[in-house]
Amino acid sequence: NATVLPVPALDTTTLDLQFFPEGGHLVANLANRVAFKATNAQGRGAEVEGFVLSAAGDTVVGFSSRHLGMGFFSIKPVVNQTYTAHYRREAGSWKMVSLPAALATGFVLQIDNFSNKANLRVIFQHNQTAALDQTATLLVQGQGEIRLIAPISLSKTTSLLSIPRKDLTTGVNQLTIFDQQNRPVCERLFWIPDSRRLRVQIKPNKMVYKPREKVELAISTQDEQGKSVSANLSLAATDLSQVRDLEPNSENILSYLWLSSDVKGPIEQPATYFDSSNSAALFNLDYVLMTQGWRRFTWQDILQDSLPAPRYLMEQGITLTGKASKLNNKNAGKIKVTALLSTPETTIPDIYGTESNNLGEFSLYNLDFSDSVQVLMQAATLKDNRDLNLKFQPAAPAPVLLPPTKNISVFDGEALEEYFKRMKEYLRIEGQIRKSGEQMLQEVVIKTKRVEPRDSRKIYSRADATLKAEDFKNSPAINPIELLQGRVAGVNVTGSGQNVRVSIRGAANFTGPISPLFLLDGVPVDVSTILSTSAQDIESIDVLKGASASIYGSQGAGGVIGFYTKRGNPNYDYTKDETPGTAVKKIMGYQAPRAFYAPKYETTPAFDRPDFRSTLFWIPNLQTDANGKASISFYNSDATTKVAIQAQGMSATAVPSAGTGGYEVKN
Repeated sequence: NATVLPVPALDTTTLDLQFFPEGGHLVANLANRVAFKATNAQGRGAEVEGFVLSAAGDTVVGFSSRHLGMGFFSIKPVVNQTYTAHYRREAGSWKMVSLPAALATGFVLQIDNFSNKANLRVIFQHNQTAALDQTATLLVQGQGEIRLIAPISLSKTTSLLSIPRKDLTTGVNQLTIFDQQNRPVCERLFWIPDSRRLRVQIKPNKMVYKPREKVELAISTQDEQGKSVSANLSLAATDLSQVRDLEPNSENILSYLWLSSDVKGPIEQPATYFDSSNSAALFNLDYVLMTQGWRRFTWQDILQDSLPAPRYLMEQGITLTGKASKLNNKNAGKIKVTALLSTPETTIPDIYGTESNNLGEFSLYNLDFSDSVQVLMQAATLKDNRDLNLKFQPAAPAPVLLPPTKNISVFDGEALEEYFKRMKEYLRIEGQIRKSGEQMLQEVVIKTKRVEPRDSRKIYSRADATLKAEDFKNSPAINPIELLQGRVAGVNVTGSGQNVRVSIRGAANFTGPISPLFLLDGVPVDVSTILSTSAQDIESIDVLKGASASIYGSQGAGGVIGFYTKRGNPNYDYTKDETPGTAVKKIMGYQAPRAFYAPKYETTPAFDRPDFRSTLFWIPNLQTDANGKASISFYNSDATTKVAIQAQGMSATAVPSAGTGGYEVKN
């Protein structure tokens, strides 16, 4: 008989508990396994204990977390019955949460991944009596490949299936059950371990060093049988007092490739699941896949081939994008683009070609170059019209992701002593500077007025109104006079194209308005000359009214409008001249590899700066030889600390691994 317990008082402390029925749903009158995960206010796993009560107040099952707030229990729900879980931290206050509602009919999936070394066992149950003469389908996929498709007869309400592990993919696999109507009803992630192993050993020539002493490391790589193999590694040695992981067992190459890349969301302590010394690693990993890996895909979209197009393609190189438009900035439609990429070292440039979309937008993908290259791009319409504006699109910078904050810890005695030692070194340096006779200068502030260079094309000093190129940068104007429309007070522009007319308010006599004097780069011209000049070539426009225009005598009675072109400027830089349909730009490629700087302390200088580097040594491309051996050396800093060494990489057969080591620095 079930024991009836009083419902404990609830508290308001922050503790979240979520339930994940294995396969997707609870189903009435069937044995269900339910995984759970408890988290604290920081989203970290919190160890909990509790029990499940029925609506009548009967205790159904007790539970407690087994790893980072995760665990599971079994329950056989009753139709139209509700269940609540009461839980708490150890010796803490009780909280309550409802379990997911159970379906009246459905399917239940359970995977046994540990009782048999050769086979994966799948227990499949259902309570749909109307489907006893029909068939369900089991599908297993891993690493993007379908590994198994098998029918399941629904003539029995419980089926036990054995799947040979040798037929499955190592790593995270996904098992899905489809009902008799090909609708996905259950889904579960499970893990198949990789029998291949790459062992990385890091051995310093001794375990205790002195500051600035030379360190020699021996690195060896072996396979699972202990046979030496060649591998490519990245190795770093860091000062543990300055560089610490935000959490133990943080991400490494193993946990990322085998787990994090397949499971959504941040995983707490991911490296612990790939620690060969952790006997419970595979069991704990199964808790992660039952909770954080719990999922219900929208298979209907996949079966109907109606998946949305990806927003971003996977980049396999540098992408160069741009857009072409007509000279009046209107849509140029589809265009042809040719790009020439060259460096000072190349004699023959690399040539690429592509076509834009209907909006004139184009892209060149998978470019591979280091340092910087000069790009010459030419564009033309499908009818070979080259009167186009060609612009490069700047690359969007990567978003800045800030790490989670940590509580500030109080210095212990050893750390405080190390801090004072470093301060003493900095004070010694400052004292040495004083003794050398150097003096700190007081701040000197220099004030002056900017002198505007005089334009030799102008005989007047100032205009009543001036338009700069940026004022009409995106104007659709065809001729220079249209650039004035609506931009200068008192200047009236009427008509369009070759019939455009302009007048300045107040410039009139008995016969009517007086036409202004037009200047082109300081030279008086008629209006037809202005109309035949390209609006894109105008650098600035000056308007002189009334007394300001008197410097031109009777010619300026109607005011003066001066148009100044880019090429007419005596300081014009022809190297920046834009040719229609052509664009030139220097763009950055991949950074050329550089050696990591590490000082050598073979001799002690008479005077030098203190050394408290956080990273003592880093080599991104460490290759072990055919015997799996490699050796490196570097020098310690001035800090008395513990040094952590981490090496991660792959063998020639793509087996990933990570190894750690370390030593201590004492005076």
